[in-house]
Amino acid sequence: MQFFSFAEAKPIKYKRCDEMGKIRDKKEQSKASKFIHRIYHYVQNQGNVEAKILSLRIAAIYIVIGGAWILFSDRVLSVMIKDTHAFMVIQTYKGWLYVFVTGILLYYVVKKQTRVIFETQQKLVESHRKAELANEKLKAAQEKLEEQLKVLTQNQMELKKTEERYRLAIEGANDAIWDWDIQREDTFMFSRTKEMLGYEEDELENRSKAWNSLIHPDDFDRVVEELYRHLEGKTPYYQTEHRVRTKSGEYKWILARGKAIRDSDGKPIRMAGSHTDITERKEKEEKIYELAYYDSLTRLPNRTMFDKMLEQAIHEAYQTNRKVIILMIDLDDFKTVNNTLGPDYGDMVLKNTSVMLSDIIHTKGTVARTGGDEFGIIIYDNGDKYDIEKITSELKEAFQVSWHIGDYEFYITASIGITVFPDDGQDKETLLKHASTAMYEAKKVGKNTFCFYTKEMNDKLIATVKLENELRHALENNQLAIYYQPQIDLKTGQVVGVEALLRWIHPEKGILSPDQFVWIAEYTGLIVPIGEWVMEMVSNQYNLWKKIYQWDLNMSVNLSMKQLQHYDFIDKIHNIINKTHMNCKKLKFEITESIVMEDANTTIAKLRQLKKMGIKIALDDFGTGYSSLNYLRELPIDVLKIDKSFVHDMIENFHKRAIVELIIDLAHKMNMTVIAEGVESSEQISYLSQYRCDMAQGYFVSQPLSKEEFELFMNMNGGYCRM
Repeated sequence: MQFFSFAEAKPIKYKRCDEMGKIRDKKEQSKASKFIHRIYHYVQNQGNVEAKILSLRIAAIYIVIGGAWILFSDRVLSVMIKDTHAFMVIQTYKGWLYVFVTGILLYYVVKKQTRVIFETQQKLVESHRKAELANEKLKAAQEKLEEQLKVLTQNQMELKKTEERYRLAIEGANDAIWDWDIQREDTFMFSRTKEMLGYEEDELENRSKAWNSLIHPDDFDRVVEELYRHLEGKTPYYQTEHRVRTKSGEYKWILARGKAIRDSDGKPIRMAGSHTDITERKEKEEKIYELAYYDSLTRLPNRTMFDKMLEQAIHEAYQTNRKVIILMIDLDDFKTVNNTLGPDYGDMVLKNTSVMLSDIIHTKGTVARTGGDEFGIIIYDNGDKYDIEKITSELKEAFQVSWHIGDYEFYITASIGITVFPDDGQDKETLLKHASTAMYEAKKVGKNTFCFYTKEMNDKLIATVKLENELRHALENNQLAIYYQPQIDLKTGQVVGVEALLRWIHPEKGILSPDQFVWIAEYTGLIVPIGEWVMEMVSNQYNLWKKIYQWDLNMSVNLSMKQLQHYDFIDKIHNIINKTHMNCKKLKFEITESIVMEDANTTIAKLRQLKKMGIKIALDDFGTGYSSLNYLRELPIDVLKIDKSFVHDMIENFHKRAIVELIIDLAHKMNMTVIAEGVESSEQISYLSQYRCDMAQGYFVSQPLSKEEFELFMNMNGGYCRM
C-alpha cells in the first residue's frame, strides 16, 4: 500500500555564492524542515481516507451478503420445508447462524484490517521518528556546514590579507625574491632583483644562466661550491656573499640566501631564496677594516696588522723550516722636525719614509707603521740566503740623503734593531721585544746605525729592569740624597749659589751619579715624584742655611722634560713653595736645549709661568745643540751655562775659545748672566774673568758635596774661593 510518493520531494538546492564561497541562504535552510512536515501530514491524511474506505467496504459486503443470504436461504427453505412451525424454527436458527458466521467473519476481517492499520500506523510513526532524526541530522549538518563556511570565509579573508602583506613586503623590502624549479631547470626572478641591478623587466631573462653570467669571475667558483654543498645536504641552508655586475658595468655586493625543498628520497626538487644588496655594508666593513688594520696617513699596515702578519710568517717559517727577519726602525730626532717645522712637515716625512722603505723592501717582505715615528719590517727567507746586512745598508744609505720638503732642507737618520726567527726567539712577543732592544741599543751607541740582537743586550736589559725596580724603592727607603756644587762670582770669588745634584746611595753599588739612573727615572715616569722630593728638600735646605748661617744662596735645580710635560707641574711647584715658604727669587731651574726642542711651545708656555712666579731660568749645556739660537730670543732665559766641553780645553783650542767668547758676548747683549761649567784650573778662571764671564763652577772650585761637606767647605773658607 502506497501512502505517499517521493516524487513530490525536491532536492535541497545550494547556491554558489560569490568569491567568498557561501553555500546557500536562510530561505533554502527552512524548506527542508517544511518538506518533512508536509510528508508527515500527507501520510496521516492518507491513512484517514483509507480507514473510511475500508469501513464502507465492510458495511457494503455485510449488506450484500446479508441480503443475499436472506433472499436465497428463505427460498431454499420454503421449497424444502413445508411445515410452518419447523420453517420458523429453522428460520430462527438460520438467523443466528448468519449472525454467528458473519460475526466471526467480521471479527477476522476487522482484526486483520485493524492489524494492518496498526502496523501502518507504527510504520508511519517510525517513519515520522526517522524523519525527525533525519531532520535533526540535517540541522546538525547544516550548522556544521555554516561553521565550516564561516571558517572558510575567515581563512579566505586571512589568505587575501596574507597575500597582500606578502606582496607589499616584497615590493617594499630591500630583499629580492627568487625561485628555482630544479627539475624543470626553470628560474624565476622577481622584478626587485632586476631593479637592484638597474635592468628593466624584459632586459634580463628569468634563467639561471643569465644570472650566473653576471657573477664576478673571482666569486663564481665559490658561489657554485656553496650552492652544491647545500643541494648535497651538507649545509642547512645556502648563503654566500658575492659581487654581481650591474647594467652600468659596476659591481654590487649581494647576499644570496636560500633553502631547498626535497622529495621523499631527499632529492632537491625546488629551491627559493632572496638577494640582498649589501654593497653599502661591505663598503663600511672595508673602511672599518682599513681603520683597524691600516695606518690612515701612510696607508701601510698598522701595528695590529703587523702583529698578525708576523704571526703568520712565523707559522709558515716553522712549517717550512725557514727564517724570518724582523727589523724595527725608529727615526732619530723626529720630534725636532715636528717642533721646528710643524706637524704637517712631520707627516710629509712619514709619508716619504713609508714610500722609501716600501721601494727598498719591495717583494722581499712587508713594511708597516707600528708607531708614531716607528716602522716595522718583516723579511721572508726565500731560500737564497739574501744578505740581511745588505738590506740594512741600503736602508741606512737611504737615510743619508737630504730631505727637501717645501723650502726646507734637512737630514733624518734612523736607528735599526734586527732580530731573527728562530735564532732569537720562537714567538712574536719575544721577537718584537728583542728587535726593540736592539733598536734602542742602536740609539745608545750614537743613532744612525743598526744593531743585531745579542744575548748581552738582553742581559743588559735585565739589569736595567732590576735597577728600575730598585729605584722604585730607593725614594721610600731614603736611599736618595742631594749633593751641592758651589757656584762662585768671578769678580769676588764669593760663593753665591749652588747647583743641587741628585745622588743614589745604592746599598750594593755605592754612590751612583744621575747619568747612571736618571734616564731610567725619566723612562718610567719616576722622575716626577723624585723631582718633587728634590724641590722640597732644596727649599727646606735653603731656609735652614739662611736661618742658621744667614747664607742667602741661589739654589739651582735641574728639570727634565717629563716634569715639564706633566699636566700639574706648575700646581705642584706652587704647592711646594707655599708649603716650604721658599723665596722664589732665589730659586733657579736649569733646562737643556734638548728639553726645549722636545716640545718648544709647551716648554715656553710653562717657563713663562715660572718666570711670573719670580723663578729664574737657566739654559744648561749651551752650544751643544744646533738650533738653540732659533729659540733663544723666545725663551724666558735669565742665565746661559757654557758647556764644559768648550771650557775644558779652551786655553789650548782657539776655536773653542772663540765660541766661549761669542757666548759670553751674546748673553750680555741679551741681558743674561753667564756661568761656565767644568772649570778645573786657575788659568781657566783667569781667562773667564778676563772675558767678563759672570760665574763659574767646577772641580777647581769644588766637587759636588753633601750638605755636611758643603757646610764645612763654607765655614772653612768663609764663603769664598781662592782664585
